Amino acid sequence: MESGIAHEIRNPLTTIQRFVQLLQKEVDKPLYVNTMMSEILICRLFSVIVIKLNNYSFRL
Repeated sequence: MESGIAHEIRNPLTTIQRFVQLLQKEVDKPLYVNTMMSEILICRLFSVIVIKLNNYSFRL
């Protein structure tokens, strides 16, 4: 179940990340784009934590 949750987190994040990368070329606010990319990376970290917890739970 946890891997499914992580998968459902990563898929939309990839779409958002690509959109932000395209937006970066159009917007003259690099701070905003950098902030958005940082938040995306934090969410990706969350999905990695979920996967690691899933792997740990199989060992118990």
